[in-house]
Amino acid sequence: MSDIYTPPPRTAYYLAQAFYMPSDKGDRWAIAFSGKSSVLVASALTVVVTLSFAALWKIICFLSLLFQGNKSWRRFVGMIMLWNSGHALAAFLRLVVYTVKCYPRTTKEAVTTNGTPQAPNTEGSAPTNKSTQQPKPGGSVITSIGEVTQDAGRKKEKRSNQRNDFLYGLSLCLICFAVWGGSVAMSTVVSWLVSIGHVAPVNPSVLFYPNVPGPVPVQQLKDFGLRAPGILRSLGSVEAAKVTLRTRVIITSEDIGLTPDGTDLIHDLNYSYNLTGVELGLRGGDGLALGVKGYCRTEYSWYRPNISTNASEAYHLWNNENQPWSIGLSEVAIARAPTAAFQFPSEYLVEGPPANSNYSFAVIVNSARRTSVTEGSDPWYSTELRDQPASPSQFNAKFWMKRARPILSCWEQMQWSHKGAALDSIASLRDQPGRTIPDVLVKVLEATFFAGPMIVRLGNASGDSALRSRTTSPNGVIDASMSSIDSDMERLVLASYVASRNIFNDATMFGGCDQNYPNVFRGGNGQAEEGSGHFVVSSPDIRTFSLTGIITLVAIMIFLTSIWGLLELLLLVLKGNENTFWCKYHVLDAVQLFRCLYETNDHDGGWPCNEGIPQYENDVCSLEPCNKYCMGHIVKRGVDSTVKPAPEASKSG
Repeated sequence: MSDIYTPPPRTAYYLAQAFYMPSDKGDRWAIAFSGKSSVLVASALTVVVTLSFAALWKIICFLSLLFQGNKSWRRFVGMIMLWNSGHALAAFLRLVVYTVKCYPRTTKEAVTTNGTPQAPNTEGSAPTNKSTQQPKPGGSVITSIGEVTQDAGRKKEKRSNQRNDFLYGLSLCLICFAVWGGSVAMSTVVSWLVSIGHVAPVNPSVLFYPNVPGPVPVQQLKDFGLRAPGILRSLGSVEAAKVTLRTRVIITSEDIGLTPDGTDLIHDLNYSYNLTGVELGLRGGDGLALGVKGYCRTEYSWYRPNISTNASEAYHLWNNENQPWSIGLSEVAIARAPTAAFQFPSEYLVEGPPANSNYSFAVIVNSARRTSVTEGSDPWYSTELRDQPASPSQFNAKFWMKRARPILSCWEQMQWSHKGAALDSIASLRDQPGRTIPDVLVKVLEATFFAGPMIVRLGNASGDSALRSRTTSPNGVIDASMSSIDSDMERLVLASYVASRNIFNDATMFGGCDQNYPNVFRGGNGQAEEGSGHFVVSSPDIRTFSLTGIITLVAIMIFLTSIWGLLELLLLVLKGNENTFWCKYHVLDAVQLFRCLYETNDHDGGWPCNEGIPQYENDVCSLEPCNKYCMGHIVKRGVDSTVKPAPEASKSG
């Protein structure tokens, strides 16, 4: 329903109101906003997603600190990086470096002052030399078998610890990247994910749809005039969105041979399309379906040359003498561009509509002797040389269409079904069990299709605009080489599809409910019939969101922020607890780590524990550059302030 050429007026629908939107999988709980308001809604949803991922990140940080492993220095470095990162991307960038540093690798052994190989310490503490080594004659060293075994065990333990720290860092990197990527992606596409259409619930107070006209000619003319604007809107939709519509309609054609005299082509054309109650906009209409199939063939035998004259051509439709048709050939008539007329067999007036909604109809084109600037070979637009060139006002055209152009003999079947059960006609829908479509909306469908196929009504109501060749002619002259039965019928079939689909949308475009004509939507009390508002209308200015999706996103945000709040409350309650397991959530904070520069072993150094910031300046530390690897240090006063370069063997700063 997104290619509507003319959107309904703003008074025709409700906004910011919960409703049920029709869909192929059942009605969906939804809410609609205007184009401008939907931008604010999309922004609010982005904020909701951002807050949800922020809370998720805090929860992940809390859980990650639970896995402190073997309490190695490396593990504490990773935990500090994670805990003091403001967001997932910053943590990811830091932890990538941490993970690379923790990758298990074979390193050169440190060498003691007496030349004895010594395994590097696994926990980052000062090197020790616990092995007892005795020199033997000649300066060599005697190492016991037990010491060699201990050294191999330390190396194995170191590799195991490195591997565990590496896996810890790698896992956190992946989690950080997933959280950051998910946050960015979801913030971008969240509004698209919960956006489900461009429809809104209709306002029943503005609805009008003409009832089936009675036998009074005035009513029939009034009904014809009321429906004509909707027909023209359908033709406009075809011109504006033909590419989109063409994928919904199947049209095939072929030339199957020549007439017996070998002068003209016999042409066949088949078309079909399907509509569902959802496409009509009906709530609970997912079980309703309409299948339309049609077939046409050029019919030359209906022409009656024996009674045709220079002033007119005579036809007997369906070879029925009681249904004659005449095409004028006067100078006034042929000065106009080709037109078309649609006719049913005359027996329908006596016997009523055919069974199973299988209608026959004829498409009569008035193209004989119409002027063309080019040659044409299509059955409707086959040309020959004029007796003399046309006037300058008609471009001095040399061609005109031949006489005795064929009529299209067509049939069309409208097959309605409800929940898989075939219906003889739309009126049979009233008797179907489990029907959720209100009676008033069934009555609208009856009022639409009571007169037969939509293409017949559309063709007659569009008048001179029925044929595409006419719409491209400024002065009655056409381009026969660019005109054809296929292009004319394709346009009419597509417009029929649009007109059928937009039945309920058109009910909002009659200019109000007071049209001095019987209104299907109005009851005897002058109020809207029950169920009148059980459909939706479409407009490009409407944006529909899944209300279930919005509530789900908000619920997730509340859930995650609640867990985050509970964890923060837990840490607040446990503050001051002497349990070393929980103290890391306070100690590893960057501010608390900086406090160490002020404190002595008895925790007294001018920055009391109950103060968030130092109360006075104390020259206890300074920043010292390092031109090796780490670029700098914070050096505590009273300790050796000389920054020693890293050992060459370990290459660390």
